[in-house]
Parts: sequence; structure tokens; C-alpha cells
Amino acid sequence: MTTREQRLRDDDGFPAFPVNPKAHECSDAEYMALRGMSLRDYFAAKIASAMVSTITDDAGYTRLRDLGSSHGLGLSEWIASESYKQADAMLKARKEPGQ
Repeated sequence: MTTREQRLRDDDGFPAFPVNPKAHECSDAEYMALRGMSLRDYFAAKIASAMVSTITDDAGYTRLRDLGSSHGLGLSEWIASESYKQADAMLKARKEPGQ
């Protein structure tokens, strides 16, 4: 594993939709642009989508809005924050033995 690949893995759990770096003669900056979203971003997007899908009526919206407010955040900011917390937990669990 190259230093570049290790750095990406440590930070975000590898790319969600990787490209073959050997197929592209490019700089680190270009590779970062080619690699697309990270696995962390992918997990967070899926989690955010699931959270938003629980809003089926005014009560569901109010419930999530109030959770955000209790943390001093607007609804969108709270969903984003919580989504990344869950994504980080998923990446951590992947590193544990038996996963």
C-alpha cells in the first residue's frame, strides 16, 4: 500500500468508488480529485437520507428539528453532524476484529 493510499484509508476509509491510481499518471492533487467521494462521505449520505426519510409528517419534522435545537443547531446542520458521527462509528467498527 502506498503512502497516499494509507493516508486516504486512515482519514476516510478509502474511496467509495475508487479509480485505479496506476491507470492515471497524476499528481496527488489530481488523484484526490479523481478518487471521488470517500467511504465516510458515502456512509454519511446514506445515513442523512435515512434520517430525512423518517420525516413523514409535521410531528416527524418537529421531532428532528427539536433534536437539532437541543444541540444549538438547525435541522440540516444537525442531520449532517449526526450523519458524520454515525459514519465515523461505522468506519471504526470496520477496523475491529471480526468485522
